[in-house]
Parts: sequence; C-alpha cells; structure tokens
Amino acid sequence: MEEIINYPVLYPCTFVGWNGLEKSANLLLGFPNDENETYSQQIKDTSGNIYFVINEEVSELVDLSKCVTFDSVEFPKFK
Repeated sequence: MEEIINYPVLYPCTFVGWNGLEKSANLLLGFPNDENETYSQQIKDTSGNIYFVINEEVSELVDLSKCVTFDSVEFPKFK
C-alpha cells in the first residue's frame, strides 16, 4: 500500500543542497522570471538546520522518506 503524504513537507539539506534543489525546482516549474520569482525560500530551524519545502509538484526531486513534517521541526519564535 502506498503511503499518503500530506504536502507540504520539509526535506533536510545543506546550503549547497538547498541551492541545487532550488535550481532543479525552478527548471521543473519554469521559474525564475529574471530571478524575481523562484519556487522556494530557505527555512531554518532553531538549531540552524536548513530545509527545502516539498510540494507534490517537486516531490520527484528528493527521497520522500527523508522528509519531515512542519510540526516535527522547532522554528524560531518571533516577537
């Protein structure tokens, strides 16, 4: 039975890995337009770990078994 994934999910990666995924997602989706519009923004947790946001349209770019949910990540609190 195929696992159901509730998108979006987060893919943990390095800064270099995030840049590569961003370029791949932009190519896949036809972005950017003169570097003004891109697929994603970097997300960092309280420990400084970097995540790439995965929606269904870019899910083929990563190993989904390594993705985590938003509620499993501790994000900085903004005042």
